[in-house]
Amino acid sequence: MQWIARRRGDGAPRHLSAVAPGECRAGTRGVGALLTGPDPDLGSNRPDGASVPEPARYAPERHGPLPGTYGQRVGGHLIDVGIPLGLLALVLLAAPAAGAIEVVVVAYAAASATVVVYVLWNTGYRQGSTGQSLGKQALGVRLVAAATGQPVGFGRAVGRQLAHVLDLAPLGLGFLWPLWDERHQTFADKLCATLVVQTDV
Repeated sequence: MQWIARRRGDGAPRHLSAVAPGECRAGTRGVGALLTGPDPDLGSNRPDGASVPEPARYAPERHGPLPGTYGQRVGGHLIDVGIPLGLLALVLLAAPAAGAIEVVVVAYAAASATVVVYVLWNTGYRQGSTGQSLGKQALGVRLVAAATGQPVGFGRAVGRQLAHVLDLAPLGLGFLWPLWDERHQTFADKLCATLVVQTDV
């Protein structure tokens, strides 16, 4: 013997009654139905039989990844800038100890060349091909094309770095622009049609 919930015309549970095993009752789903909600196969329990739409749910594939926070952007930039500046500072402090001017000049030239190669690799090649420089990877964000959501490539990544001059020109206003911009973009991002988004969605 099993117990099922009888329902009135308005869909509210009325009482429990017993049925023999194997007996089928249209519109009855058992006591467990009171806990699990409407049966998706039977639609809603409204008298007119109209189905109740499911509430909207967040879907990353539809809404896209979340924009990177301002803190993530600044933190990643400080890491990317701090590595080459730290190398230059180390050379500037250590090279004069050698005494000979030739050694100092060579050390400075080698350090400068290393910094250029590093910047091109980190913010050009690495960021262009994967979306992440070392700083962006550490802070959990990536650079993508606004239209496709894919990495932007070497040339566009380097162009964006050069376009940051526009962010500096009006007293650094471009670097603050993501704080109130709808798409959280700097002037360089707008010019190059890029977005900085979070890697975890």
